[in-house]
Amino acid sequence: MIDDRRQLMLDLLDGKPVSRVPVGFWWHYYSVPAPLQYIQSKMKGPSKVPPEVIWKLLPNNPFKGYDSPKIFANNLAGHKRDYAALKPDFVKIMSDGFFSHPSIVDNKVSSVEDLSTIKRIEPSHPWIRKQVELVKNLVEFYNNEVMAFYTVFAPIQQFRLFIEYIIKDVDGFQTMLLEH
Repeated sequence: MIDDRRQLMLDLLDGKPVSRVPVGFWWHYYSVPAPLQYIQSKMKGPSKVPPEVIWKLLPNNPFKGYDSPKIFANNLAGHKRDYAALKPDFVKIMSDGFFSHPSIVDNKVSSVEDLSTIKRIEPSHPWIRKQVELVKNLVEFYNNEVMAFYTVFAPIQQFRLFIEYIIKDVDGFQTMLLEH
């Protein structure tokens, strides 16, 4: 049996026989506060609440985790706690707080007409720097014992997450995709 969890994954990915199926985990360490979950569960159709009002209701904006030391710290601590407790064969590092590009969030992009407001950000932007900091910290913590994977969402996925969870207009998003 392979005791080296990293080697187990490398062998599996190389198509070599392995003695067991590798096990990993992923978990989001951010939770929407219960009162907001309740309100969202009762909403029908697109939200009438502008994103800036939602940001005031949320103590830590899940789409701006780079501005929230609490979201960042909870994400980091949760990964470390669960890794130590579960000793998985690989880890998927979760991107809590970094789900949508800052230009999508800051400009409240919710329609085809809004797409032109999306602009590139510099590598020095906190949205990039804090993600690098998170991954670097965790990879160092894992000490080369396991393979670690990090999700970088495609632009359309970042847009969809913002529309689905903040604007609350999934039908409008789907129509936009089909018509444009």
